[in-house]
Amino acid sequence: MSFAPELDPSMEPRSDGRIVWVLLLTASKTLAESQHYSLPKGSVLRFARDSTLQGFRVNLYCNYPSAMTESESASSSSTPRTSVSSVGSNELASAASHGQGAAGESAVLPTVVVSEAAAPQAPRLRPFNRDVYTHLEWQTVTTGSAIDSGSRFADLEIDRSGAFQFYVDCEPIDPRDHSPGQRYAGAFVVQPNLLIRGLALQLDAICMQTVLSKCLGRVDDWERRLKPSMEAGYNMIHFTPLQALGGSNSAYSLSDQLRLNPTLFPGLSTEDAWKRLASVVHELEFEHDTLSVSDVVWNHTSPDSPWLPLHPEAGFNLDNSRHLRAAYVVEAAVCQFSRDLARNFLPELGAEITSESHVHDIAEYLRDAVLPSLALWEFFVIHVDNALAEFRTRLLSDSQLPRHDLPGQLSADEELAHIFPPSRHRLGDRFERTADLDVAILLYGRDALTQVRAFLRNRTPDAAAALSEADLHANPALLNLIGQACRRFRDALDRINLPIYHETDALLDAIVENICNTLRYERLDPKGPRKPAVTLAKPLLDPYFTVLPGAYAPSPVPATCQPDEVPADISFQRLVQPIQPWSASHIADSELGTKRVAPHTVEAAVTPSLILANNGWIWAWDPIRDFAGPDSQAYLRRQVIVWGDCVKLRYGSQPSDSPWLWAHMREYAIQTARIFHGIRIDNCHTTPLPVAEYLLDAARQINPDLYVVAELFTGSDATDKVFVNRLGIHSLIREAMSVAAPAELAHFVHMYSGTPVGSLLRLGTVVPLVPTACHALLMDTTHDNPLPSEKRTVYDTLPNSAFVAMACCATGSSRGYDTLLPHAVNVVTETRYYSSWVETTDENPSLDPSAITTLDSGITRAKAILNSLHRSMIPNMFNQTFVDRLTDNVVAITRHCPITHESIVMVAHSAYHSTPSQDRSCNASLLLTGTCSSIIFEAMLLEDHVRPYKPSSEFLNGFHHKLYIRQDLSPKESEFIVLTDTSVAQQEVVQSLSFKSFPAGAVIVLKVIPPVQVQQAADSLRRRLSQDTVDTMLAVRHAADSTITNKHMLKLTKGLARSGSGSNRSLQSLAIDTDVQEVLRSSSPVSEGDAHARGSGGGLKRQTSSGFNLNSPLVRVVFGSSPRLAAQPGMEVLSEEVAGTAHDAELRHLLHHLTLVDLNYILFRCDAEERNDSAGRDGVYHLDSIGDFVYCGLHGLIRILRQVTLHNDLGHPLCDNLRRGNWLPDYCANRLLRPECSPATRGLGRWLQTMFGFLCRLSRHLIPTYFDMIVSYLHGKLLYHSWQLMGPAIGKGSALTRMLCLSSISLFGQMQHSPLLAMRPGLIPSAHSVSLAAGLPHFSSGYMRCWGRDTFIALRGLFLVTQRFAEARELLLGFATTLRHGLIPNLLDSGRNPRYNARDATWWFLQALQDYCSMAPEGTAILAAKVVRIFPYNDQAKCDEYHRTVESNLPPAPAARTEHPHSRLVHNNSNNSNNNNNNNNSQHHHHSPLNTSASASTSPLIVAGRAAGEFEWKPEQGVSSKAVVMSLAEIVQEIMQAHATGIAFREWNAGPRIDDKMRDEGFNVRIALDPVTGFVFGGNANNCGTWMDKMGESARAGNSGQPATPRDGADIEIIGLVKSTVRWLAHLGANGDFAFQGVTVAAGDVQAAATTPSVGAALAQQPTAFVEALRRANLAAARPDDGFLSYKEWNARLQLAFEPYFWVPPLPVMDASYAIDRATVNRRGIYKDTLGATQHFGDYQLRPNQCVAMTVAPELFSPEKAIAALQVIEQTLVGPLGMRTLDPKDWAYRGDYVNSVDSTDHATSRGFNYHQGPEWVWCTGYFLRACMKMTTLSSEDGSDFVAATARPPAPRVHEIHRRTSFPVQRASVVPESSSQDDGHLTALIVEAALARYREALLDSPWLGLTELTNTNGTICADSSPVQAWSAACALDALHDAHVLQSESVARNF
Repeated sequence: MSFAPELDPSMEPRSDGRIVWVLLLTASKTLAESQHYSLPKGSVLRFARDSTLQGFRVNLYCNYPSAMTESESASSSSTPRTSVSSVGSNELASAASHGQGAAGESAVLPTVVVSEAAAPQAPRLRPFNRDVYTHLEWQTVTTGSAIDSGSRFADLEIDRSGAFQFYVDCEPIDPRDHSPGQRYAGAFVVQPNLLIRGLALQLDAICMQTVLSKCLGRVDDWERRLKPSMEAGYNMIHFTPLQALGGSNSAYSLSDQLRLNPTLFPGLSTEDAWKRLASVVHELEFEHDTLSVSDVVWNHTSPDSPWLPLHPEAGFNLDNSRHLRAAYVVEAAVCQFSRDLARNFLPELGAEITSESHVHDIAEYLRDAVLPSLALWEFFVIHVDNALAEFRTRLLSDSQLPRHDLPGQLSADEELAHIFPPSRHRLGDRFERTADLDVAILLYGRDALTQVRAFLRNRTPDAAAALSEADLHANPALLNLIGQACRRFRDALDRINLPIYHETDALLDAIVENICNTLRYERLDPKGPRKPAVTLAKPLLDPYFTVLPGAYAPSPVPATCQPDEVPADISFQRLVQPIQPWSASHIADSELGTKRVAPHTVEAAVTPSLILANNGWIWAWDPIRDFAGPDSQAYLRRQVIVWGDCVKLRYGSQPSDSPWLWAHMREYAIQTARIFHGIRIDNCHTTPLPVAEYLLDAARQINPDLYVVAELFTGSDATDKVFVNRLGIHSLIREAMSVAAPAELAHFVHMYSGTPVGSLLRLGTVVPLVPTACHALLMDTTHDNPLPSEKRTVYDTLPNSAFVAMACCATGSSRGYDTLLPHAVNVVTETRYYSSWVETTDENPSLDPSAITTLDSGITRAKAILNSLHRSMIPNMFNQTFVDRLTDNVVAITRHCPITHESIVMVAHSAYHSTPSQDRSCNASLLLTGTCSSIIFEAMLLEDHVRPYKPSSEFLNGFHHKLYIRQDLSPKESEFIVLTDTSVAQQEVVQSLSFKSFPAGAVIVLKVIPPVQVQQAADSLRRRLSQDTVDTMLAVRHAADSTITNKHMLKLTKGLARSGSGSNRSLQSLAIDTDVQEVLRSSSPVSEGDAHARGSGGGLKRQTSSGFNLNSPLVRVVFGSSPRLAAQPGMEVLSEEVAGTAHDAELRHLLHHLTLVDLNYILFRCDAEERNDSAGRDGVYHLDSIGDFVYCGLHGLIRILRQVTLHNDLGHPLCDNLRRGNWLPDYCANRLLRPECSPATRGLGRWLQTMFGFLCRLSRHLIPTYFDMIVSYLHGKLLYHSWQLMGPAIGKGSALTRMLCLSSISLFGQMQHSPLLAMRPGLIPSAHSVSLAAGLPHFSSGYMRCWGRDTFIALRGLFLVTQRFAEARELLLGFATTLRHGLIPNLLDSGRNPRYNARDATWWFLQALQDYCSMAPEGTAILAAKVVRIFPYNDQAKCDEYHRTVESNLPPAPAARTEHPHSRLVHNNSNNSNNNNNNNNSQHHHHSPLNTSASASTSPLIVAGRAAGEFEWKPEQGVSSKAVVMSLAEIVQEIMQAHATGIAFREWNAGPRIDDKMRDEGFNVRIALDPVTGFVFGGNANNCGTWMDKMGESARAGNSGQPATPRDGADIEIIGLVKSTVRWLAHLGANGDFAFQGVTVAAGDVQAAATTPSVGAALAQQPTAFVEALRRANLAAARPDDGFLSYKEWNARLQLAFEPYFWVPPLPVMDASYAIDRATVNRRGIYKDTLGATQHFGDYQLRPNQCVAMTVAPELFSPEKAIAALQVIEQTLVGPLGMRTLDPKDWAYRGDYVNSVDSTDHATSRGFNYHQGPEWVWCTGYFLRACMKMTTLSSEDGSDFVAATARPPAPRVHEIHRRTSFPVQRASVVPESSSQDDGHLTALIVEAALARYREALLDSPWLGLTELTNTNGTICADSSPVQAWSAACALDALHDAHVLQSESVARNF
């Protein structure tokens, strides 16, 4: 579905100016955690609902903390961290008891007192608790909000950083519906506000460097050793853990998480050390503008952690993780094997592994000699003998049969699955797995146990309670029974064990293979560590387990941790013996040998909890799954790449699982958060999510703006997002050195950067929150991975950094990279220190070069420039990126500023495999759009001047390569490039960049400025689009990574508008330029361009040769302000008066004069309409790759632009077309400048021409961006203006209401060649050029445009609900002029050759007139309006004579018009709306509830271009004195009298001239009134006089000339319309508003002549109920005696006759009271569709027509019967969008309409089934209205929907929607409101049924509702995609629902 904020009032900006990010909630899995939503702090998250959530009570919950109350805020105290000012005593309430350190000091953490001065003011929030969700209340800015939930929203002001979750609970609105509720969940991440001395640091401007803390030395030396990082331009330092390290000295193996490393803080107590660290972090920020980040290591601890023996439960030990025991047995054997190799006990293998054959030999030995002896199968199988013994014992006892729910019949495999279920599969000790004996007894021993119990019950009381063996042998039958049971059980156990033995064999193979893979990497792979020979100190493999002292007792084990260091106390053979508990005390001295020794076994352990698993990682492992958990065999299979110095920590899933560990690590997290600005989560992918959530929540309570970065290697983007969403990770570490080629690195930059250059940007401060990729911290290398000198060449160090620096994301590096270390620093073994900074060595050349770092060290000078460049590009809004691969090794990266249109271009020549001397040139060239103003720098490492490298034993020193670097050059000074000016298409000046010499390793960075005319044009466009669009929009697109406060944002955007994109302009310069005023006055069109070329859309995927996809959705957007811009004057907040610029005022003036008819032309008009009025010359725009636009107007374009913008699809053919030429802008502007356009339209065309004139001066790659800005801006303004013209309530209406109302504009427009009424001299002085199309495009022009039936079905919704009363009046009076035969024409044909073949169109006309009188301000005064008759006679010859007489008596020509033909019409209508506020006292009309301030009748209403008071034409007005003029009331009476008298005629010009398919009899029209029943009937079997008017067209199928649905007789909807009319006329007559009281009934023979035999038969059968009703009403059961039938009596007769004739009772026993033909009844509990049809079965067909009668004449129906019928209809006919036109069980049902196929199928050929099943959309509106009418009538107060539907149940209207959605889990939902009025409830149910219309409208390129759909809502290709009555009836239903709601509110009030 499209995001269309211009259509939805809930998408309007906030009054406080905050940026609003709209998250569209939908009933789908797209809200799941795999979608990542990120937004800046200080903005607003707006939850909106799409149509899939309508029809439900929707409750939204979010765990974002709610605001404190005043009392809570006053009593609370918080110390959020922003800066360190002083250090106090420890405030932590430690939850753990910590062991004493060496000095006996307790862990003390100082409190950091901070200042909040720099923090933005925000409401105080409650502490965050992720398990506490707040219910968010829905808001609305629309009228009628209670019904249209689609426009509801919930705003969440985001003032806290972190990760937050939300969920949506849905429950059907109808309380009678007990179907399962639904729940949809999602998450969002709020970015932190990082501040350096109070100034914002945006995430994308981060330049971070990692330092190994242990290499910094003593804390007093840190400043000089960190100085190189700060001098190189880094603004963030990442410290590896600063805590005490373990015995391995690994930087990530911590022995004490709460104490700092004493080697770094020597001589300081714990408290003093923390104070010193806090002061260092403070100094880095406030003296060096550098923030600090530190690692947190939550997964493991050092084996020598002092607390580990005290809390072994904190690890995975052999007691709490018994599933690891088998793995430990393997580990012990491998350790023994390693010792044997080290001691040369296996000389045939040797201790040094140097070849693959050696690995193969080891594998064979392990597989054949070591592993089989371990009997690992014993850990997996069930011990058969033990299980059988227990089974037999159970059978012999007097026990009850087990209770177990087993299915009746089980297969053999199913039996085994129940005996050995997965719950019993977990590993433990040997033979610990057991079978479920209860199940086994039920399956195999049921009979035996029953017999045993019976035997035992017959024994004496003192006998044994169990059967003895002697007893058993004495009873052979029982013995045999038990034997059979045991044999069956044994067989089952064998079948269970057999595959396990095979699996164990495969397990041994896996163990050997994984061991060998490890050996290959560690000892053979050139990229591996290449470990030396195996020794006792350096074993074959790193240990999988740590054995703490005390695990075995007594034991001579020293204080060691490794199994292979345990003394020899047991022979190797004893190791593999099963289940023999023993200890060393049981072993004789003679068993202790010196040749073979083995570590302790599991069984020997006295304290197995002291044997713990070590941590590690597994390639491609699912990070959500714990590889040490009970469901994993990773340790046993040797899959873990283990870290032998790290014990894996076991948290469980909640604090209660390991209380001490959770509390200890919580304190560790809090300590870190108190000191540092951010944390880096080490090995985040192996950290259990609940643990990380808990610890981060604690850390964020201390530091709410904690920056969280993580290394996350899950191998899955979706899994990455799960971690990011749940933990609130702000940046994921990504590494440039991980790629294998420059092309991949270029793709990295593109993927992690901002939007592409020339991106399409959404206007305004309300933008969609779309899923994005996780934010990256792209590092040139990380501290534990190889450097370029190891993996590529040293010369790639600089290009690699340049790539990273140009990425529009956070960047980083590792200390030593810039100084060209030859290899990465080893985090375990490294003991040297970093060098210190000196400015220069000139003054002291004796300094040890390895101990110092200067700007000349390595690439430090170039890195300082790159980091400075990276930091500055983000705040200066260089947030658009373009990556262009010039060659395989040369890549250009452009960073572009969308405001100034300046660019930074970096070109790098990678040196992955070559040196500068090996690859010195680049033959590619690069086009620069603009002028290279300067070269920022060019640099490369030189091959010569290389001093020999000598590693230092004390300091980390690098290679001594000399860096060639030059800064701030003019282009002519460059050694690398040559620039040449050139011109390309459209006279655009560019520069061509070619290379003189560009060796491998070279980098050049240029600044490119746009041509002057481009900048001037862009400035002019921004000025003219007003400040609230372009610059705000550009800033909004920065907002995803915002760290700028909302206050700063407002200041920036308003300042940009005032300063004009950064130029130093005064406010006076915002006035309209003189030349622009001239252009606005001019009407000369711009050039059309090449008509053939304009349509070519070559489908350019992107503008680069690299092949990168620029069509993907927006990945990253950044938010920032420009210091350069902010420095300009006028950046303070502008007043409202200044905000509206003169340019915007000019556009507002132009819009003010546009009418709705103008808007039809500007926004819509389909191809056929355009060509019809231009003799085929003009049409829609065409793109080769897209095809024709659906509309000529702007909406045809905006639909495509919206999709392009939403996905930022720069490779779309539309963008390509715009870049290649000006054809589309010319088309848009020239269309509005045609002579036939109104002056207001031409004025807008000139404005657009001016805007496009500026557009054409831009660089071609910018054209799509600014074209989108112009068109989207104008489109939004036009839509807003259109809704205002329809009244303020429509302007504030819901999105659904607004979109439906647009059909009133798209279908009603000026058509010169298809007017409402064509000019007729003396009768119609000038054409009524504005007409309503029945649908687009099929009914858009010619005689097929205007249909009487369609017009008047649509009139109420499209014109009365929308307050277009003048247009409605014109349509009514226009059609009235064409009355003939007492009928309104069906096909109007502009009054030229109308057809009067519809029996229902006249009654729809009268219903529309009735609606007009009740809703329009004019009320019944319209009945006095004068109408000139075009056809005053029914005889064609008389009419021809009449026309000749009129033409011979023409009056003087009327005065020439001085205005556009239709300008007064709609403009005066808009004035009506404006004037209504003071004239709202009409007593006899009903205002539209959709327009609560309806128009008054004080302003003149326009008819045919004339005021109502001027409609009595005089000769000088152009109407002949011989013309027949009547009042509209007389027209109405003529209609009624004609029907009463009887209508019988043959159509004029009958035959092929008007219908080449209809048979001759079909041209005969007959209609009559039965005065006894009041029924109007007519038609015959050869014509179709109702809306179901399909005439067969297929001669091949034999249906040509045959009506598919003749429906002759009395049709139920016509009866309803007649009843509505006579009721109304009777009422008017009683009030004196209508002069006629009734009609004269025709003589009996006249009636008989118009009556078909079937009608006569139907009327002859008078039901007893009807006869009795006439008697009670004192009405004659025969014709009136005097021939006069009053409207009052007619109304009464209809009331009495209807149900007896039309109701089909639910039971046959009820038939006696009704006119029923039992033989023909197809379905009961419904109303007949017709009465007296020639096709008698048609009377009883179920169709939706009865809903019309229920709506217009609800009094005809008994509510109980009607509700029962509606229930049947809802279950049978209601589809997703429309209603089936025939019961699917009917023999004639065919649900799919295909008019284009001429087949032999009589039922469907050439669309013969048009009304025989396809689902018509307009019918749903009447169904919904009928539901409301009937349910309100059934209650005492007219609104009790629930009570009405309880007798019997009403149709479940919401199922119309729910059937199309998928089921989800049951959710516990809280009602949206505890008490709701039933009328309100009904309105909600109706709106739910219409909910899919909203989705259909958004998805429709035509922005309309289709005519019909095929089966179950599938698209019908032959349907008209926009149909007038479809939208109108939907609006009608919404209108009635508003009425119901309003009445309900009024009652409650």
